[in-house]
Amino acid sequence: MPFSILGFGFAVVIWVVALVALAVFVWRGRTKFVSGTYIVLRGVKITDDPAAETVIEIWGRIAGIMSWILTMLGLEPEYHLSVTRNYMSIRSASLGGTLHTFIPLDAIRTSVCGVQRSVLAFGFAVWFALGTALNLISGFLAGDRDRSSSDMGIAFGCLVLAAVAALVYHLSKRIAISAEATRSHGIVFKSSLAGGLNSMDLPEAVRIIELLNRLVLEARLTRRAVAFGAAEPANPSSAGFTCPSCHASNPSHLRFCENCGTALG
Repeated sequence: MPFSILGFGFAVVIWVVALVALAVFVWRGRTKFVSGTYIVLRGVKITDDPAAETVIEIWGRIAGIMSWILTMLGLEPEYHLSVTRNYMSIRSASLGGTLHTFIPLDAIRTSVCGVQRSVLAFGFAVWFALGTALNLISGFLAGDRDRSSSDMGIAFGCLVLAAVAALVYHLSKRIAISAEATRSHGIVFKSSLAGGLNSMDLPEAVRIIELLNRLVLEARLTRRAVAFGAAEPANPSSAGFTCPSCHASNPSHLRFCENCGTALG
């Protein structure tokens, strides 16, 4: 510790203040994240082709040490999500069995996507970086050679710990998407050193959610049209009114643009 130039008491005060600041930073930076199944991503397939039946496909293995061991034994716990124009299908396979879940798109009420990293790891990286700087300054300014060597050694140790914390912060990145019907169905994409594409990023997750929202809207309009006895199911892409603001095509029964909210003629 940088006791040689600051004195023992002042150095202890600095570290206590830094620790308290770290605790406050972590506490205020915490956020409630999407709950769901953690998977190591293996593949993603998204299509905007109106003729395609399956629009979204996501597959991977369940995250975790036990899952990795089972993968090494050829018993890979798999997770597969697919979205068609009528329903969302989730298949989760593990050593104990396989579970299939089918959710009608018009039953989905909320969709969420987000990204999160470990605030605690970031705080420790900053804390150890501060320790590195203080001990380097103390080592350079110390008049005693032994004290200088000690401070330099501590500075190197803090630097290593700061690098480890920064690596943990980088690997802690999690992308999540979730759809809520009667209960929440979420996927959290987790980085893994044991394999996996790990290519999901926030723009791609947002694209998936936007496409899912469009499919849900189509399903709801179709159900509404059938419920009111329409001869043909409503299709949001069919030309009814063209928005004067964003020029998007809207169904003829809408009073406001579903894209920007502008009043239609």
